[in-house]
Amino acid sequence: MRVVFVHSTFESLGLEYLSASLRAHGVETRLVFDPRLFDDPFLRVPALARALDHGQALPGRVAELSPDLVCFSVAAADYRWARDMARRIKSLVSAPVVFGGVHPSAAPAAVLENPQVDHVIVGEGEGALVELAGTLQNGGDPTGIPNLCTRAEGELIRNPPRPLVADLDRLPFPDKALFYREAPYMARHYTLLTRRGCAARCAYCHNSMWPTLYPGTAGRVRLRGVDNVLEELSRALVRHRFTRVRINDDLFSHDPEWLVDFCRRYRREIRRPFMCSCSPAHLTDGVVAELKAAGCFQVCVGVQSIREDVRREVFCRFTPQEQVVSALAALRKHRLRATVDNILGYPGEGADDAADLGRFYLDNPVYGRYAVFWLIHFAGTALTEQAVADGVLTQEQAALLEHAPAEVANTLIGEAGTRDERRRRHLLLLLLQLLPAPVGRLLLRAEAHRWLPAALDPGLLEAAWTVFTRDRLDPVRRRYYRKLLHFGLPRLARIRGG
Repeated sequence: MRVVFVHSTFESLGLEYLSASLRAHGVETRLVFDPRLFDDPFLRVPALARALDHGQALPGRVAELSPDLVCFSVAAADYRWARDMARRIKSLVSAPVVFGGVHPSAAPAAVLENPQVDHVIVGEGEGALVELAGTLQNGGDPTGIPNLCTRAEGELIRNPPRPLVADLDRLPFPDKALFYREAPYMARHYTLLTRRGCAARCAYCHNSMWPTLYPGTAGRVRLRGVDNVLEELSRALVRHRFTRVRINDDLFSHDPEWLVDFCRRYRREIRRPFMCSCSPAHLTDGVVAELKAAGCFQVCVGVQSIREDVRREVFCRFTPQEQVVSALAALRKHRLRATVDNILGYPGEGADDAADLGRFYLDNPVYGRYAVFWLIHFAGTALTEQAVADGVLTQEQAALLEHAPAEVANTLIGEAGTRDERRRRHLLLLLLQLLPAPVGRLLLRAEAHRWLPAALDPGLLEAAWTVFTRDRLDPVRRRYYRKLLHFGLPRLARIRGG
């Protein structure tokens, strides 16, 4: 039995866990990878993307591997890419195609309307995919497999899920070789998970749909043991000799006792710089000190709105304002670099909210930088459901999110004039971080965003900024540029030679 995973752009821990589980049951796994140079959710330059395209050859590569099963892990941003790639693969191979991941879990019926998709796995996939592979290998009927959605005689079959994996320590360590064979540069910065689930239920996040998929699990977080995490890292350090670690948990900081134990042992046993994501509600002076001492070089902090009422009533984040202010102060005190996330473009946003955000961070500087994202609605989230109930989105618009979700991060919505205004405000917020505070205050008072060119993409400006601030680059950004070099230079050489 051979399972071929098809993926694009970035490393997927989900696929690595699936591959490890299949291999533990004697199934061969392979990866076909499309780097999608200059054509990913964060940076799109169509002319360069066409010149450096790798996708045209992918269906042929999949066919050469003679797969018995073809699998995609799909987020909203790459759904249309995966749908098109699956269609082209289906024209060459007869193997069933399976979609799993966040977007198919949110909209399985819509995904199965595509004839090139045979099955959808909803929720956690290890048990379902292993069972599906075994059933197909033995010539059995897969229609009753828990977590599986499929079609039979023109009818949609949606089976209930099996219980969540309760003891994460029993899972095999992720199959890193799956991606490292295709993209060796990924091995320098090791990515791992220490838990599944999130203690928060932010309305805009896929975690807000988890209680619907798994009733009774709201707020449930399953932690790996510290021993188990450190064993994975110790083995990987010998094998891959990584230089940095990205802890990819949605929320690393929710259990302070576990965090302190991990940090103290990590400092002794691993001794590599790492980054993680934390809530400002957890970033007390003591926790920040432990993170810094353990080698944390960057923390991603989700503030999302500097208005406490918006955090609470729109985003379902319940951090008091004084905790946000004190967390930023603790990060400055211990010189722990942070990337602080903020969302604009939310329902009920005021005309001055972007300027107020700029003033807040001038008064409460970030040791690092703050980032601005424009709200995107995703299928199945609590925020989308509330938007329909409040009339912010129509039923038709909500349905469109299932069939044609946003492909680009920071998608600006609204009429053209509104989009231009938001882009100018975004540009000004970026400039405020490059200029002295008194100059920034002067620009805000003068409403200087009105003079900025709406044609300039803030995402491109931010990407260019990081090129010249190498000490601020996290593993994701570093790997992003290494991807361009690893896949782009050979393609350029062939173009010049051809």
